[in-house]
Amino acid sequence: MSPFEIVTGQQPLLPHTLDGPYTGKSPKAHHFTKDWKQNIDIARAYLEKASKRMKKWADKGRRQLEFQVGDLVLVKLTKEQLKGLRGQDHKLIRKYEGPLPIVSKVGKVAYKIDLPPWMKIHPVIHVSNLKPYHPDPEDPARNQSTRPAVNLKKPPSRVAEEILAERRVIIRRRPRLEFLVKWKGLGDEETSWEKAEDLSEFQQKIEDFQAAESTRTSTN
Repeated sequence: MSPFEIVTGQQPLLPHTLDGPYTGKSPKAHHFTKDWKQNIDIARAYLEKASKRMKKWADKGRRQLEFQVGDLVLVKLTKEQLKGLRGQDHKLIRKYEGPLPIVSKVGKVAYKIDLPPWMKIHPVIHVSNLKPYHPDPEDPARNQSTRPAVNLKKPPSRVAEEILAERRVIIRRRPRLEFLVKWKGLGDEETSWEKAEDLSEFQQKIEDFQAAESTRTSTN
């Protein structure tokens, strides 16, 4: 039950409720629903145009990294893991852990990594959180992690039930792709927008959603 229904005793009129043909006899109501639908179509077209333009800016000059099974990479630490390294000068803390081997590729933009147990994160990592490892032939031990295990409490894992929508937002003048996620076992009020790189383990659901959206757009 929505707050609107609690106050008024009825559900509000929403665009999708007026999306069908008007069957009443009132000319004013007919023109109202017709104009509303036209405005919705115009707004949707502008939103899709803006989304494509933002994607073009984001992809311009971007080089997508590609890795092979067995390649060694550096994995960017999460905020929680960095907080677990308190007591050290934050400027001296390594922001990446590794080198760590790639086990397999997952989807188009994620990889499964052989992670140490202390990291306590899902092993499927978005490519934006990975860096190629380049060993130093003159000093093989350089960049080898000697970091002690971080004492972290593993947060309760959430499972994505469905991807509902996607959007691109500007954060500090940089575009960021986000997805609206319905979480399994949680109510609709827990549905949340999440960054694409934080949803690596649900890459297949993202690709299924994008494929369905592409089909829907092409048929409209």
